[in-house]
Amino acid sequence: MKKVLFTLLAASLLVACNKNKDVDVVFPEPATKAAAVSIDFDKAEPMHLELLDRLKPSDPATTQPGKQVDLTIHDIDLTEDSRYVLYMEDKATKVAIDNKIKLVWTGKYKKEGDTYKLDGIGEITLVGVDKVGFRPANEVAVKGGDTYEYTANITPINNALGTIGANLARNWKVESTYVKVQGGKNNVSVSQNFNNGCDLHEIARTLKEKNVSLSDADVAQLAGYKITELNFIGNGNMLMNFDGPESYYGTWTVSGNNISWELNDSNRLIAAKATGTVTFPSNGKAILVINADVSTGDEKYTGTIQLTIVQVN
Repeated sequence: MKKVLFTLLAASLLVACNKNKDVDVVFPEPATKAAAVSIDFDKAEPMHLELLDRLKPSDPATTQPGKQVDLTIHDIDLTEDSRYVLYMEDKATKVAIDNKIKLVWTGKYKKEGDTYKLDGIGEITLVGVDKVGFRPANEVAVKGGDTYEYTANITPINNALGTIGANLARNWKVESTYVKVQGGKNNVSVSQNFNNGCDLHEIARTLKEKNVSLSDADVAQLAGYKITELNFIGNGNMLMNFDGPESYYGTWTVSGNNISWELNDSNRLIAAKATGTVTFPSNGKAILVINADVSTGDEKYTGTIQLTIVQVN
């Protein structure tokens, strides 16, 4: 059965429910909301950096000594909750695809005065409303000296998405996952809790052991696809980070409790488009329930996946 699990996890993500639907939970503001900005180089010269490659694009601590890569950065988000996001051209092909962006790297930053210190990258200083200064970190190189100035569009990230959007615009990890799958040729009925986040490889292996028609190759393809962090940004951008493979990026919107997103890629792992609803049972927590009816060839399954997500700093 090809793609059953993938469709269950991705085709309608997010759909969320909450027993306390009539209660509006207002979260405290995230740590760097007042400092959050988007930096856009597309109308000027982008940043060309040479730095150490990463085993995990969302973890600056996984740099590979001696393995330098050239990266062209077109946009930077400095988010409401102490994350930076670099939107770059593909490091392997240098081909500009999908509006020049084919790769994202993330990490933490600290703000001191007008300077943003990006872990593993360097320091960015805002110079008025149309220039940024950059001082590279160790083992990061730019031609021409130690400090550089770039023309850019600098836009404050002002979340105008109401209470739901303000609650969601921060960093999340998956605390636990509940999966229920029924149907197929084997008339399976599987209900399983996973208390260690959302590891697609573990879920696939468990479903295969309980007679859901997944091949060994289907399961193997999900190795490393454990969700490590979900980042929703108030400018409408979003990231989904995994414990190994490249992060996925896209855009999201909310209207009341209805949410939709569209990611940069559409493949057997994660669908490009998703719609649903989101609510919050308590401060710093959300319960996401994903429902899907899936047909694959002459097999039909119904599935439910519930994600408990919690805020991380």
